[in-house]
Amino acid sequence: MLRQKTATEEQRRVAYEEIENNPGAEAAEALLNRYDFTIEKTIADLEEKEWIHDLLIGWGEVVVEPVKAYLRRAAQIAWPVKILAALIPREELLEFLFLLMPEGDTIFDENSHQRAIEVLAQLGEFRDPRISHLAAGLLGDSDDDLKLAALAAIELQAGDEEREAVTAAFLAEEDNIRVRKRMLELFHAKGWSVESIRKEAEKLLPQGYFLSKNHVIKQRDY
Repeated sequence: MLRQKTATEEQRRVAYEEIENNPGAEAAEALLNRYDFTIEKTIADLEEKEWIHDLLIGWGEVVVEPVKAYLRRAAQIAWPVKILAALIPREELLEFLFLLMPEGDTIFDENSHQRAIEVLAQLGEFRDPRISHLAAGLLGDSDDDLKLAALAAIELQAGDEEREAVTAAFLAEEDNIRVRKRMLELFHAKGWSVESIRKEAEKLLPQGYFLSKNHVIKQRDY
């Protein structure tokens, strides 16, 4: 029943009550299926997901493995990650998120594509040099949304180890204005020099921005 988006609220409520009275790994697996879909334009969707979140956290350690198993196959991972974050050490969660990142070009697999974007978003809650390195490796992916998510992840991390990788990716994205502009936003946020790509950067600067004498993107004060 919980896998069926067409089920009524009443039908799901009955299923929830039955499962609530039988806590355990099998029940957790059934409840997690509710995160597979969203019911648009209804507050019940959020309420049900919050209820499952709170219930599973209350069940404790018994749900850890079912949540991990669900995350290994799911595309939408935000809610289950919240559950896992409440049940395992932060360092263990970080290592598990790394394991969830799909390998290779994701554009041909919708689930892998969405999971990669969501994993990057979740990694944004951490500060670890491996995150920016992982994200930089995704800048050559064929999907723009994943590249934008990777740039956002790099921006949240300290350091400038990936500046050369982003510069190389900028030059490779010759005809992709959307991604190039986001890269320039990253250069601006990081205070990185764009000396090696100054000519190309000047053509794409958003209104209100300019290049300083030391080749750093600055925002005009009005």
